[in-house]
Amino acid sequence: RTPIGRHLKYILVSRAIVQAQQQGLFKEGDPVLLATTIWSLLHGLSMLAIDGHISVVGNVEAIYEMNYTLLLEGLAKA
Repeated sequence: RTPIGRHLKYILVSRAIVQAQQQGLFKEGDPVLLATTIWSLLHGLSMLAIDGHISVVGNVEAIYEMNYTLLLEGLAKA
């Protein structure tokens, strides 16, 4: 990967966060920090599953839904 390719994911996620903030859907905050938090959640969950620390067999949808729900609740503008 090129350095640009590595940073592109943060740029794309950050832009989506800014759009959601402008539409009043997400709380205000540094979009790069929020993008890093989102990426960390997804990466952490993936690594736990890959390394065998959690079992996703039969639980994939439930684990995904819980993470997605908690993430959006945390980002949602009250």
